Formats: sequence, structure tokens, C-alpha cells
Amino acid sequence: MRVTEENLHEVKVSLPEDQAQMLHPGCETWPVFPFKGTAGHITVWPQSERAAVCWGDGSFWGKWKGEDRVIELDEPVGERQVVVDESGSLWIALSGQDFLDRMIERYIRSWDVDGLRRVADGADPLSLQLRAGCSVLPIYKGQEMAQRLFEVMADPEGPLARLKPIVN
Repeated sequence: MRVTEENLHEVKVSLPEDQAQMLHPGCETWPVFPFKGTAGHITVWPQSERAAVCWGDGSFWGKWKGEDRVIELDEPVGERQVVVDESGSLWIALSGQDFLDRMIERYIRSWDVDGLRRVADGADPLSLQLRAGCSVLPIYKGQEMAQRLFEVMADPEGPLARLKPIVN
């Protein structure tokens, strides 16, 4: 919901207190239900590229990446960068190099190209998860990066090899 002068006070009462205090016209806010039985709220301040998500007491804040519609949280979880998608789900955000290192160690060094193909096809979701704190979270854009890696491996001199490296 887009916040306007007309609905500002009505929207404020439905938000977590820390988000409501910062609310102004131009913000965007919506409820999320990422986990079974859990409700939350996301608010975005597009002008400052900031956003907050709340699943209970207090909000987690971060940078709003509008092109991907994710919040890159300010605080890491277990020393890992975490993003929250627009539905309120948590993801591990690996750099392209971190993801490549993980795939090389797991599949390429062991010559398990079929395993890499399963990851690229989305058939091996456990390979696209990492531990963060006490949770196991999926890797943000992991399948997409695996597909890209597999394509470059299949044609190392092809047009994909000349494009930018894998990045989040």
C-alpha cells in the first residue's frame, strides 16, 4: 500500500511502532506471512533506499534493493549477509565468488557435474541452503547462479563467458 497524506494516520496504527514513527507519504508498506502461523510487516522508504521488516517485536532494518525487491539487512546472521524478499522470507546472500567457491568445492573438484546440473535445475534444494545462526536458509539467487555456472562450464569460450561474473 502506498502511503499518502490521506491514509497516513490509518496506516500508522497497523504498523510496528518503530516503523510507524518513521512513516511519511511516499512510503510503501504491506503485511507478510513468511512462516506458518507468523505474520509480519515490511515498510519501504524508497527515497532513502531503506526498509524494515518485523515478524514480532521490533524491526530489522536494511538497504532496500528496489530492482530485486529485497531488503539487505544491516545486521548479519551468524556472520552471513541476509536478505528478506518481498514476501518476508529470509535468504543467505552470497557474493558470486563465495557461491562459485562453494560449487567448485562441492561439485567441480569431485567431478560431480550431474550434481551441479541437479542444482541448476532446482532438483537439489539442500545444496542451495546454508546455516546462518541457528537457522538453515536458502541461498538468494542460488539456482540462477548455478545455471549460469553450468552454462559457462559447458561453453567456456562462448558469449556467456564474456559477460559480467556471477553476482548477487
